[in-house]
Formats: sequence, C-alpha cells, structure tokens
Amino acid sequence: MEFEILTRLNFDLTFPTILTFLSRVTQIAGIAHNRHVCFFAMYLCELSLYEVKFQSINPSLIATASVFLTRKIM
Repeated sequence: MEFEILTRLNFDLTFPTILTFLSRVTQIAGIAHNRHVCFFAMYLCELSLYEVKFQSINPSLIATASVFLTRKIM
C-alpha cells in the first residue's frame, strides 16, 4: 500500500546497492578514512557483479564479505 501511495505521488523508489552497504560497513569497521582500503573493498564488490552466481546473494553480505577480505589481505 505504501508503494502504491508513493507511486501516485510520483516518487521513484530504488533498492539499496552494494555501494550503499559498503559505505556503511566501512564506517562501522573504522576504515572509512583509509582510501586505499576502501577502494580495494569497492574493487572486490565490483568483481562480484560480473559473476552470475553472486546475483542471488544479498548486497549487504557481499559488502561485508569484501570488507572482511580486504582487512585480511591488507
């Protein structure tokens, strides 16, 4: 019902993307100030967009996993 009301009011709703979750997870992990780490985590997230297998996984899980893997590597 909420979606119908917002549609009639000409609001465009979008779904959160991986980058939305990635920015939040990097803030929580305390690495938002380090650009190299954030860019590497973003690179890992973008790699997951190429694989069809990852399309069924939640974007929040991919963002969290990329930050975890980035912290392990660096």
